[in-house]
Amino acid sequence: MPDPTLHVHPDPEALGRAAAGQIVQWLHEAPADRPLSLVLAGGSTPAPCYRHLATTFRDAVPWHRLYLFWGDERVVPRDDPASNFRMALHTLIQHVPIPPEHVHRMPTDGAPPTVAARAYEATLRAFFDAQSDDRFDVTLLGMGADGHTASLFPNDPILQEREAWVCPVEAPSYMTPTRRLTLTVPRLNRSRHVLFLVAGEAKRAPLRRILTEPPTDALPASRIQATDTLAWFVDAAARP
Repeated sequence: MPDPTLHVHPDPEALGRAAAGQIVQWLHEAPADRPLSLVLAGGSTPAPCYRHLATTFRDAVPWHRLYLFWGDERVVPRDDPASNFRMALHTLIQHVPIPPEHVHRMPTDGAPPTVAARAYEATLRAFFDAQSDDRFDVTLLGMGADGHTASLFPNDPILQEREAWVCPVEAPSYMTPTRRLTLTVPRLNRSRHVLFLVAGEAKRAPLRRILTEPPTDALPASRIQATDTLAWFVDAAARP
């Protein structure tokens, strides 16, 4: 497993631009004869990164080869303000020439969460069954002040899941909406490159622990690894 690297940028806008540039670099390092996969994060922190992918780096991304997936999603309709898909749609997807059939959002409007989780796992397995490697090329993740990432929350039994790729979860009551879907730790760890995008002073203390202490279920983000590169891109306020 690679050692994590820390990259500090002055503010969220600079952070987003740098993260977008790094994503593009990693995509260009992949073999040119196969599809590319990018796992998107939710929340508000990735928005500047998505805008820079759609503008600054728009012409540098091989959109015709790129497939988008999500690390987690709130169980809400696709046009709900809380939807991770909606945020990515408005900041990235509708501004770039990616084929619609390459955008694999989590199916959260209609089906029960258990059914939706199985459906998304089937989508992922079908994609990787057609490839020679079962790793995502790039996975983008955020981190909460409680150390959660995707929808993997502190000390949740789902952190011990080893078989399923996608699971329904109930977030703590301080997180809304509480019903969610998430990729599991083993599935996220099957990524060539993982980029954590972290902003804000509230993230400083958990980030310091993650970078200096052994992994623990109390800080789920500490459980995430990568096969090639594990990078933490943070703004000055979050710098440990």
